[in-house]
Amino acid sequence: TPAKDRNMTQVDAAARRCASHFELLDRHLRNQPYLAGDSFTVGDIPCAVCLYRYFEMGLEPPQPRFVMQWYERLSRRAAFREVVMPAFADLKGRIDY
Repeated sequence: TPAKDRNMTQVDAAARRCASHFELLDRHLRNQPYLAGDSFTVGDIPCAVCLYRYFEMGLEPPQPRFVMQWYERLSRRAAFREVVMPAFADLKGRIDY
């Protein structure tokens, strides 16, 4: 959403909700390298896609230790970089597609 059209009250409330979800995810990843255990699975993909988009919004999201370690492991995967991490700039500041 272009800056002039943003409702910062809603953005701030959503950021607080996201922070609580980061805490849950961090606790979950504290004892295992991937969401379903010791191996990468299809379950890691949707969560990582959401985090990538969140990280690219220009906000300052929390960066809990275990979440960031997990995200770094995924970011080292060539397929993840090619499919999930394309340039976000084409979507920034647009409302209609």
